[in-house]
Amino acid sequence: RPRAPGRAPVAGERWGTGSCTGTTRVPAPAGFRARYAGGGRVGLTWSDPGGMYQYEIRSEDVADPAGGWHELRYPVWDAPCPGPAKTGDCFTDTAGASFLAPGHTYRFEISASNWAGASDGGFGRAHATVTMPATITAVTSGLCATATGARLSLGGCSARSAGQEWRYAPVARDGKVTEYAIASFPGGKCLVPSGRAVTLGSCSSAARGWEFKITDSGYDFDLYNKATGLCLAVNGNSKFAGAPLTLAACRTSPSTAWHSSFAR
Repeated sequence: RPRAPGRAPVAGERWGTGSCTGTTRVPAPAGFRARYAGGGRVGLTWSDPGGMYQYEIRSEDVADPAGGWHELRYPVWDAPCPGPAKTGDCFTDTAGASFLAPGHTYRFEISASNWAGASDGGFGRAHATVTMPATITAVTSGLCATATGARLSLGGCSARSAGQEWRYAPVARDGKVTEYAIASFPGGKCLVPSGRAVTLGSCSSAARGWEFKITDSGYDFDLYNKATGLCLAVNGNSKFAGAPLTLAACRTSPSTAWHSSFAR
């Protein structure tokens, strides 16, 4: 990156060297990777080709391609990766910057550019996908939906607990997505009704679809199971860890209100 006269580099910024009039098009960034970094953040890494490049980054919700791409407003300049090796380039995207939502899976694409223009192929040549695992929290207790084997109950919310992280997979009916399968992450089982109980079962079950119905608060939601016409609830409206999850009539009790947030 060319430096303005008299201005010193700031933290995380590197100055390039050489002429600003190069005509060689930049190759597509190599080794592009995406990982969930906790708290609604995505860590992106790629190989550092050396030279004066800036990067354009965009993301798309895999479950909602019709929603289009969200491109970062400003380009990203070279930023050394942290750690002893400091190899490659790094960038951390946040939920507020790219409209990321808990439980969804995103495709990220990156394109490099220099004075000659965008990298060969532009967007699409270098891409990676990442899931933003969600927690599902009971509004009345602040406890999390927790899987222990196939059993679902309330549990104290723990940082990066496999039994409390969920992925929302779209279920299309008549070509439209109005409901989601709630899959354990990184496992492959889904929330399915079994009588009035709720268990982890096959994600191919016809009853796997849940609709997020926003409550009057505008912030919380009921999880409505279309196959049964009932909502996910806490048995007996309990506020204690270990209480089993069940099905109940929607909006007849505070126990059916839930909130989803990013896994820590």
